[in-house]
Amino acid sequence: GSMIPLFIMPVFMQNAAVVSVNYWSIQGFYDIFWRQAGLEAIVGNALVLTGISAGVLLISMYFYKKNILRLI
Repeated sequence: GSMIPLFIMPVFMQNAAVVSVNYWSIQGFYDIFWRQAGLEAIVGNALVLTGISAGVLLISMYFYKKNILRLI
């Protein structure tokens, strides 16, 4: 949905896009700039992005610790 608008893509790609960081970021930009919504409208998008960040951070910490312990 970053380069090509999401509504042009096939349905299966629209459904798959919901798990990407770009989808939630672009939706937040659309809400503010195109739909003239306030900051309260993007709280949900920000929470999803924070959740994705926390999940990726936990995964990276696991693999970091696993690789560091292997080197010791």
